[in-house]
Amino acid sequence: MAKPRERPGRLGAEGARIYGVTSIPMNFLIDPNGVIVAKNLRGEDLDKALDVYVKSF
Repeated sequence: MAKPRERPGRLGAEGARIYGVTSIPMNFLIDPNGVIVAKNLRGEDLDKALDVYVKSF
């Protein structure tokens, strides 16, 4: 079973806790061809963009 993705904005998420992440200053969404298709998305905008490239559960 695939592990569900964690939204980067959820700083209480396990990955953020393990690595001590307290903020995300900048992010890039890169498509399967290596092209930057979006940057600095947050919240619902990030979720919508990710849904185009990542299969949601």
